[in-house]
Amino acid sequence: MQPGQGREDSLAQSTGTDGKTAAGVRYVVRFRQRRRTSAAILSVPGREGSAPLTSCRASEIPLDTVAPDTGSAVAPLELGPCTQESATEKPPSGRRSRQLPTKDEGLRSLAHLFPSIAAEWDRAKNPFPPSHVRPGSNRKIWWLCENGHSWLTAPYVRTKGHGCAACKGMKATGSNNFALARPDLLSTWNHERNKSELGIAPTDVLPQSNKDVWWTCQNDERHTYVASPAERFRGRGCPYCVGKRVDASNSVGATRPALAAEWDPANTKRPDEVSIGSDFRAAWICRKDDAHRWMAAVSSRPANGAGCPFCSGRRPTEATRVDVILPALALQWHPTKNRALTPADVTAGSNRRVWWLCPQDAGHVWATTVRARALDHDGCKWCAPTIRSSVDIALACEFAAVFPQDVDPKRQERLDLGHNRPHSVDILIKSLRIAIEFDGSYSHKGEAHEARDSVKTRLLREAGYRVVRIREEPLPLLDPECDVSVEQTRAPDAKAITNKVLRHLVSLSWVAPEVVAPYLESPYAWADEVAAQIYESLPESERFVPLSAKAARKRRQSELATVERLSRKRSRYGSADGAEPRLSSASTAAP
Repeated sequence: MQPGQGREDSLAQSTGTDGKTAAGVRYVVRFRQRRRTSAAILSVPGREGSAPLTSCRASEIPLDTVAPDTGSAVAPLELGPCTQESATEKPPSGRRSRQLPTKDEGLRSLAHLFPSIAAEWDRAKNPFPPSHVRPGSNRKIWWLCENGHSWLTAPYVRTKGHGCAACKGMKATGSNNFALARPDLLSTWNHERNKSELGIAPTDVLPQSNKDVWWTCQNDERHTYVASPAERFRGRGCPYCVGKRVDASNSVGATRPALAAEWDPANTKRPDEVSIGSDFRAAWICRKDDAHRWMAAVSSRPANGAGCPFCSGRRPTEATRVDVILPALALQWHPTKNRALTPADVTAGSNRRVWWLCPQDAGHVWATTVRARALDHDGCKWCAPTIRSSVDIALACEFAAVFPQDVDPKRQERLDLGHNRPHSVDILIKSLRIAIEFDGSYSHKGEAHEARDSVKTRLLREAGYRVVRIREEPLPLLDPECDVSVEQTRAPDAKAITNKVLRHLVSLSWVAPEVVAPYLESPYAWADEVAAQIYESLPESERFVPLSAKAARKRRQSELATVERLSRKRSRYGSADGAEPRLSSASTAAP
């Protein structure tokens, strides 16, 4: 049964008809019951034969003609005009048409709940006041801020805290736009395309806007590109001029014929389809050897076409592989610590750091570059001799005279303190587990050296050694309790330094007084001649040379090589003036 069908039947019985009126005039009365709307068709007695009514009032309908359904209290809510045609019409289906907002009853309007927002209501553009709109409405409304900026947005957006975009710098204004901020870039603004395609001008965008617009290169009008004002503000220029985009003027084929000659035909692009600054990884074929093939980005290739990794020695060939040219060195390659890398994968000049195994002692393992082993001839870090100064040797000889069973003046002891490399000690008294280090003021100054010396002291103490550092002035003492400070002189007195250190060891109760008493009572050094013999027997590569003298010697060697090269050139091509190159005074004075 349809809603209201029972009421239609009872109405037909009260009129004495079967649901039809004599005159055929119908009226629709709407009832509200349990939030539903039902309709009852009723007839009015005494209207037979009269013309159809087009309107009626509630007072014109006898109440006894309306028979409510049993158990239901029905009251007439509204009586509207109805004709015979309208009684047969169906209610409109679908979404109701949008109408102009009417005045909202109660206190739920935007004007009452948000008076500060309603104060920005643009009354000139909106056809109704803010009292006719609720705060949650999504209808687009015009607003006008106190600075005269007009914009369009919904009330529910305003109630979330969004205000005038122009005042917050989110919208271009007459005082905040790209044209005003960067007048120097206006010459590159493509007015024609931006106006026709985007409908904007330089005054319509913010200086830091991320909106893509059209630009014209100031160097070549054929270069038009897309970029945001923010990118141009940060200095981004024409992508064609820097080689990021390709055209007929900046392709590899047009500008770099040497590179185009090395272009592999198997590439997916041709040289005229790639710009000189492109990151496209292309395949290349060396002009000198067709067997040299490699992959590299176009932007990484130099203009002259050089850069073959095989010819430059960066990649191994049959003529540059370590296992081919240095088979003895390849035997020292660590078999497990280099993972899948083998001597066949590197060249002799490689700066790659790999692990090595000492041929004399399998326990000696260290890491260094291939170049250091192959070209610089560096050996085992444990077995190779260390560079020593004359002061180090003199002090070692004096302590060897006092502790002959513990100190070897001819070599420095090397200890395994971790970090996969040996740590040499200037003087080591083995039986007493005392390590003595001499820190010269020239080679140990600076925070970096102090940090390195502190780490070495810590490692020695963790290994169970007692450490004394002889710090030459003006170096600060790293440990005031254990370190000793000595005066800086051009020729340090080994006897005086040894006496001071021995007395310090006695004061620390590390050495018995009777052991060092004979040496302290002697006015002369005990091993100065032995120290001189050991130092003279050292090869020049193992002697410590001050940096200033070393630099002067290196400079002299460089200038001598220059003189020799110029002499060969003069003998071959002749000299215009016949003048001989002269050496600098600093070079001639160097030892």
